[in-house]
Amino acid sequence: MARHANVSVGTVSRYLNGIIIRQTKREAIDKAIAALHYNRNAAAKAMRTERTNMVALLVPDYDEFFAEVLASLTRNLADEGQVLLTHKHEGDPKTLAMAMEFFQNHRVNAVVTPGVSEVRTQVEALVEHGIPVVFFNNDVPYLKVDRVFARNRDISRRAVRHLIDLGHRRIGHISGGMRETTAQDRQAGYSDALRDADIPLNPNYIAGASWKRQDAYSAIERLMQLDEPPTAIFTATYVLALAVIDYFREHDIALGKDVSLLSFDDVEIFRQMSPGVTAIAQPTTAIGQAISEIVLGHINGIQRIAPRTVTIDCSIILRQSTRPPRGNG
Repeated sequence: MARHANVSVGTVSRYLNGIIIRQTKREAIDKAIAALHYNRNAAAKAMRTERTNMVALLVPDYDEFFAEVLASLTRNLADEGQVLLTHKHEGDPKTLAMAMEFFQNHRVNAVVTPGVSEVRTQVEALVEHGIPVVFFNNDVPYLKVDRVFARNRDISRRAVRHLIDLGHRRIGHISGGMRETTAQDRQAGYSDALRDADIPLNPNYIAGASWKRQDAYSAIERLMQLDEPPTAIFTATYVLALAVIDYFREHDIALGKDVSLLSFDDVEIFRQMSPGVTAIAQPTTAIGQAISEIVLGHINGIQRIAPRTVTIDCSIILRQSTRPPRGNG
């Protein structure tokens, strides 16, 4: 078969044992299998379809949020004899798709991942093969998976309402990547708060549309160059808030005194800064616990067939970066 496909014997062995290889080589081996009428050993195939004691976690990065969810999942699953395998895909759909195929071939007990629309087909394949999938932090609608999410829209509305209650009327928003439901929900909460307070939504005060720090720097630069710049900024995540802080320091803008800042996601640096940064704290321990309960329910055969959605409340940690505006706001 190796000679027919013009690949090494080792490559054929890896492919037949479910290890990811290059697509061109997969196609060549598939053609060789068909041409040579090769039948896989039934006993070996049965062994590969046995479930393991492994659960896969796929994340774009090991930032503070994902690291804390990872720690919570590891603790909860280890207590039940499950090993958590993690894979960082850095937002690359091809890498994520390959990882999902790998975990499918190795029959993990479940796959936990933020939803990514580009790998819808791979998620559907996992579900078809009886491998439960749990989305967290971001959704892809209309897939038959379980979900665990923070109440992004509601807590964002409450956070912006806090700025309004302080007297702010010109409130800027630096959004995340707007292809993702997380960014959409947080921006929708921003809009909800303005509407509830009868403050007209000014599209000039919305900037960003990326999770990258350098893009957020350009966004705050544009906002602060408006004829009437915002007196308060709400960022969709802490990375974007750090870019705002960078810009303020470089332009002698006093955080909290000149412009207020409120960030989604509370991280250690916000607690150490002076002034401290007001932030929305996601309950990462509770998120990890909820995911674990769903995964273990599937493993133990008690999880219902219909997909389950769990939503978890967040809290607003008030610090000195949010204060009443100077002048009329």
